[in-house]
Amino acid sequence: MKTIVYPAVLDDTENSEKGYYTVEFPDVLGALSEGHGLAEALCNAEQTLGLALYDVPNNELPQPTPINEVIDFCKEKYPNAHVYPVATDLDAAAREVKSVR
Repeated sequence: MKTIVYPAVLDDTENSEKGYYTVEFPDVLGALSEGHGLAEALCNAEQTLGLALYDVPNNELPQPTPINEVIDFCKEKYPNAHVYPVATDLDAAAREVKSVR
């Protein structure tokens, strides 16, 4: 099991439905997700993160920004956002991709 953790920003400010969160990983370009409520958004975020990074070699994974830095950044840009660490298993993501092919 190869687990990695990145900070995720969950925000519902720009969505027409409150409680419908967009999820963004500041360190992983293109890794975007969403979900109804925090629980679904976080569950979807874990899968999105794994699929975005499953085939990147270890030494080329982006360095995760410390969560306090992301929180400080969000206070200005996304004042209503929630910041959570999201963990994913890259080995499980690779198995998932192979089973779909």
